[in-house]
Amino acid sequence: MGNLVATFGAFGDLALESPSLLAPAFRLSVQGSLPTTVNATATNDSATLTWVFARTEACPLRVALSSSVDARPCAFVDGGILDAAGGGPANAQTKLGPWVTAGALARVTWLRELSARWALVLEAQAGLVVPIVRQTFTFVPEITVYQAPAVTGLASIGAGVRFP
Repeated sequence: MGNLVATFGAFGDLALESPSLLAPAFRLSVQGSLPTTVNATATNDSATLTWVFARTEACPLRVALSSSVDARPCAFVDGGILDAAGGGPANAQTKLGPWVTAGALARVTWLRELSARWALVLEAQAGLVVPIVRQTFTFVPEITVYQAPAVTGLASIGAGVRFP
């Protein structure tokens, strides 16, 4: 695809706070993308793609990089839908398909306690995503507008509030 896909979402974490390396954390998130337009290479046809999915993450280890920064390796699974709406002149159509992926990421988190009741959290993460269900959207006569790549990257930044 070659396009950046902007997503937004909300998440909740459950973590074992421990000074040891083994300090598992789990995250459940719901995410959606802003509409992303892709173009067919052979024609003027295009499609607008929108993703909506839930992600479950498991992060078994925690590496303390400093007193306020830690890193976690994580594995995840996504499940949701991919909506493709055709924008071509003659073959406009809409198709919904399952979006199921698995992947791995590394997350770095900075935590600043602002009071005994809450803390500010900033994080950055990067990783790889592999589709389990690899979607292809075509227009008649067999013009491929989008095919999910075999492997793609992800990168994100986020901010939040933590309540102890």
